[in-house]
Amino acid sequence: MARLWSGRCRTCRARFYETTGACSDCGDLTRLTGGACKACRLFRWGHPPGSCPYCGHQQPIGAAGACWSCQATHRAARALKQQRRKRRTWPALSPAAQHVKLTVRKVSKYWAQATTPDQPDIWTTLDFEADEAEAGDLAQAFADALDQPGWYVNFESPAESFVVFPGRIFRYPRGDQAGRAEAQACGRQLAIPEPQLDWTV
Repeated sequence: MARLWSGRCRTCRARFYETTGACSDCGDLTRLTGGACKACRLFRWGHPPGSCPYCGHQQPIGAAGACWSCQATHRAARALKQQRRKRRTWPALSPAAQHVKLTVRKVSKYWAQATTPDQPDIWTTLDFEADEAEAGDLAQAFADALDQPGWYVNFESPAESFVVFPGRIFRYPRGDQAGRAEAQACGRQLAIPEPQLDWTV
């Protein structure tokens, strides 16, 4: 026994008014009720209407500040970007760098500031230690492995500072402003934002 509307239960009544076509909100080809798919109807019920800053349409706006369609597009693009990053192949280390012993002391994550479009919003940093005598080999290993356009590594020994870009190494005495400025100039040529060029002198 069930409550009836026009001789039909709730499920059958909804199916009776369903059509097949493109959803008015997301554009997907699927079964529609009232011109919208089930996902978009549920989204409408739980979110207030407004103007989407991405597509400009008057739609219910979710917690991420966009309509259902734009949020789904953003999630798909982010998933594709992560998938491409997983498929990336890394170059083999040079023979001189394969014997370097690197000890990771700390792994941390934080929200990065002034990122470029090809950089993620959340960065992972590694605090590491290595033998001072192997600093040159370690820098060469990073120079061989770093990816374009604007990734770099900086580290210090008691006497020297190292700033390593893809295929290029800057090595200068600790406190040498001229050496630091030269490395920063290279970073600007690679379009690295200024706030990211603030490594220790």
